Amino acid sequence: MGRNWEEGHATVRRMTQLYPDEIRSWSWLSNFDSWLGLADVDSVRVRHRARLAGFDAKWRNVNPLDPHIIASMYWYARSTDRTFEPFWTGRLLGEASKTPFGIQERLRLLSDSFEATKDTSGTLVALEALWREAPRQRLMQVADAGFNLARLTRDSASIRLWSERIVGSSATPVAQERSMAEALVTMGVFRTDGIERIRRSIVLLDSLPDGVRPLGDTRQEHALLVDRIRRRALAALGRALVADGRAREGLEVLSQSAEEGWDLFVLRAARTASLTAGDTAGAMVFAARIAKDPRTDVNSGEADRAVAKKTIGAPAWEAALQQAERAFTDRMLMHAPMTSLRGRARLRNLSGADTDVATLAAGQVTVVAIWSRSCGPAVADLPNIDRVATRLAAKGVRTISVVEERTLTPELAAFLAERKLGMPVYLDSHGDVAKAFNSWGTPAYYVLDDKGRVRFAATSDASELLARAEAVRLEVASR
Repeated sequence: MGRNWEEGHATVRRMTQLYPDEIRSWSWLSNFDSWLGLADVDSVRVRHRARLAGFDAKWRNVNPLDPHIIASMYWYARSTDRTFEPFWTGRLLGEASKTPFGIQERLRLLSDSFEATKDTSGTLVALEALWREAPRQRLMQVADAGFNLARLTRDSASIRLWSERIVGSSATPVAQERSMAEALVTMGVFRTDGIERIRRSIVLLDSLPDGVRPLGDTRQEHALLVDRIRRRALAALGRALVADGRAREGLEVLSQSAEEGWDLFVLRAARTASLTAGDTAGAMVFAARIAKDPRTDVNSGEADRAVAKKTIGAPAWEAALQQAERAFTDRMLMHAPMTSLRGRARLRNLSGADTDVATLAAGQVTVVAIWSRSCGPAVADLPNIDRVATRLAAKGVRTISVVEERTLTPELAAFLAERKLGMPVYLDSHGDVAKAFNSWGTPAYYVLDDKGRVRFAATSDASELLARAEAVRLEVASR
C-alpha cells in the first residue's frame, strides 16, 4: 500500500524463506528490489537469476502446466533475465492467454500492431474479443484502450460503449464517472451528455458510503478529500457550461466552487469564465486571488496586474489584493485539521547533537519534510522542497528536513554532499519521527504553527506545501 516499503521488503524476503519453491514469493521480492532501487546490485541480480534458472529447469518441459505458473514465469523472466523471456512469452500466449499477464501481453501486441497498420476497425474488433476474455483486474486496462481508439473513429456509439465500460470496470466508479465526463465534454457531440454525467457524479459524491474511505484516512480527512473532488467537479461543470455557450450559468457554478474552498485550478477557471461572460470586474476579483497564491508564476501575476490597473484602476486592484490575501488565509485553513504530535520526535543533526522537533519549532511556523533515500519520488522531489525551503526562509518560516536514517553513514554523507541541499538535514535518530507525525510513506511534508500544532495532513507536493505554509504564516502574523 506504499505505507512502509522497507517493511514490505522484509516481508517478501521472509516469504522466500518460508516458501522457497513458490515462484510468487520470488516475483514479489523482485518487485520490491526494483521499487527500492536494489535490482542492479550484483548480489541481488545473481540471486534472482539463479532462482529463475532453477524454476525454468523445473517447469520448461512440464505439459500441461498451471497457467498461473506460466504467467508468473513470464513476468519473473521479464524482470530478471530476458534471455528466458521469449520462451515463456510463447507459452503465455499459447497456454495462459486469459490470465491477467496474458491479457496484458496481448494488449501490448495489439497496440504495436495498430501503430504499424493504423487499422482502427480491425483493432477495435480484436479489443472487443479481448474484453470478453479479460479477468476483472484487466477490464479497466482494455476499456481504456478501447475508449482511446474509439475517439479516433469519432463513432458516437463506440465512444459511448467504451466510456460506459471504463466506468463500470473501475474500482472507483464515482471518480471515474467524473473523469470520463470531463473527457466527453471536450467532444462537442458529447458535451450535453458529459455535462449531465458531471452533474450525476456530483450527486454521487454527496452520498458516498463509508466503505469507500481508504484505510488510514480519518472520516474528517476523507470528507476533506471528497470536498476537494466535489469542487473540482463543479469547476469542470462550469467550464463545460461556458464551452457550451452558457457562460452566465457556468460562471455561477464556478463561483460556487470558488467560494467553498481554495483551489488554484478553480480560480483560474472562474477567471476565464468571467472574461468569457463579459464580467471584467468579476474576473479581476479572481485574478487578485490567483496573484496572492504563492504558487502563481510571477510573470502571470504581473500580466494580471497590468490588466487590472487598466480596467478597474490601481486603488481597486490593491483593495482586491488585500481582500484576496484574507480569503487565501481563511479558505486554506477553514478545513485544515489541527492535531498534536504523538509523543517526542527526537532528532540528531549531522554534527551528532541531539534535539527534537518541538525544540526546533518552538515559537515559529515550521515545515517538517520527511524523506528517505530508498524512496524514488522523495529523492526526485528534494530539489523542489529545497527551493520551497529557501522561499519560506525569506519569510521567517523554518524547514526541518528529516531523513529516515539513524546514523550518518559514509554513503549518506556522500549522498548529501552530492545534492548540496540548502535546508538543514536531521537524522531520525530514534526512529520515532514517523510515529509522532503518523507518517507511513515518503515524501511527507507537514506544517506546524508557532504553538507546535500540526495544521494539515501530510502532502507529498512541494508546491502545495508552499501554499499551506504561507497560509499558516499569515494567520500567525495577524494575531
